[in-house]
Amino acid sequence: MIHVRRAGVLDTGPMAELLNEIIAKGGTTAMTRMVKRGDLDQWMQFHAGRNAWFVAEDANGVLLGYQWIAPKDTLPAEA
Repeated sequence: MIHVRRAGVLDTGPMAELLNEIIAKGGTTAMTRMVKRGDLDQWMQFHAGRNAWFVAEDANGVLLGYQWIAPKDTLPAEA
């Protein structure tokens, strides 16, 4: 069973670990620099109130994935 919920600051460590695994594997993200928990903390705060972060976890609370959406300044406001 997969449980989806809003992500919080306490999730940023496991989220950074997962993203770093993907970056290290290569070929599936444009990102090439490893991230730290603090990087994700800053990303969460950058558009505070204008973004949404969610995590997917198993029945034991193990992180399976995450997603965030945020406005992009180069897109029109209605996008």
